[in-house]
Amino acid sequence: MDTIAIYTQAHNAEKTLARTIDSVLGQTYKNFVYYIGDNCSTDSTRQIILEYAAKDDRIVPILYDGDGTVPEHIVANLLSSYHTIAGNEAIDYFCNLDADDVYHEDFFEAILDFLKKNDLDMAAAGFNFVDAVSNKTTGTRSMEQDLIISGQGFGKYLPYYHCFMRTVWAKLYKIECFRKMLAAGLPTVAYGLDTIVVFDTLKWCHRAGILHGRYHDYYISPKSSSYSWLPDREQADAVINSHVISFLKEKVGYVSEQNRSFLDTVYINGIKDTVMVLIKCNNSISDKLSVLRNIVSNEYTIAAMTNANLKSDLTQLLLDLVCSFPESKTNPDGIWLGLTLSSLVEDQDRYIEFSLCNMVCLLDNNCIDEAETELREWESILPDNDMLKKLRQRLNS
Repeated sequence: MDTIAIYTQAHNAEKTLARTIDSVLGQTYKNFVYYIGDNCSTDSTRQIILEYAAKDDRIVPILYDGDGTVPEHIVANLLSSYHTIAGNEAIDYFCNLDADDVYHEDFFEAILDFLKKNDLDMAAAGFNFVDAVSNKTTGTRSMEQDLIISGQGFGKYLPYYHCFMRTVWAKLYKIECFRKMLAAGLPTVAYGLDTIVVFDTLKWCHRAGILHGRYHDYYISPKSSSYSWLPDREQADAVINSHVISFLKEKVGYVSEQNRSFLDTVYINGIKDTVMVLIKCNNSISDKLSVLRNIVSNEYTIAAMTNANLKSDLTQLLLDLVCSFPESKTNPDGIWLGLTLSSLVEDQDRYIEFSLCNMVCLLDNNCIDEAETELREWESILPDNDMLKKLRQRLNS
């Protein structure tokens, strides 16, 4: 009988971990080994893991000490556990389960049957979104019928299967494909490693599929990393996008215009999520403006903004945000953003405003030659502008 390895990494998950473990132990398919990693918890998470392991020898604790909140430690511990699991030669399949989620009791049985009947290397299933506070289902994601993907289908069906491949859970992988992914290496990113793991594993899969129906409950918590700002998070959306593009080029040889436009939309939505998290974090306005400049100057953002159907939406959002910070009128990053974004959305009034701010900033920093060049150009365009007259007086004094 085939052996499935499950991995759960837990950090201070004492309130939800038992529910997660019970969903695995209650599976109708019983031949599995369950690795549970304690990622430096300071509550009773480790005790819960050890108590379950003492009762069921299919549970294998993996214990980490240190600071489990540092992104580098989180990723390092996760990859260490993945390599431990991949090194078990008795394993045939692998799946991942978050420490606050649950599998329906027939998940293993249904998805393994689907995978084997269709000769798949990876299989995913639908799931429910559950509010972690109210425990109510707030949405679902599933296919109306099974989808089998192979060959050029990896390009043709990308818009249909992409949303199922953004998360590492609710799917089953042949362990040899998972091992090849690990051997190829993974980047260290602040956010989005799930998607990279899945698409990098999918590179090694000849056939994959989506099983219709829902077999997993995903609990949405405001404390999730999806809603927390992590250093360098603004780079994650671009890293994810590059991995999906690389995947398509390897699997089908090219990225179609349809898929490029689709990925632009996905990227923009990811940037919007990142920006919303950035707004709510405690970083200084100066830091936020620096992050926003990194986002806007990224090649994928630039490419997405050249898409006539998408650019105004994202660009206007970012411009309004920058203008909401009074500091943006005196901060070099804020001024650069104001000029760039107002130009893209053809907002003449704001472009003039930020141009004037830029000249003030140049004078404040004693960049006389640059200020003179800028001022002459604007004087030829707006000869009667009072602010320009004041800047001329200042420059000539």
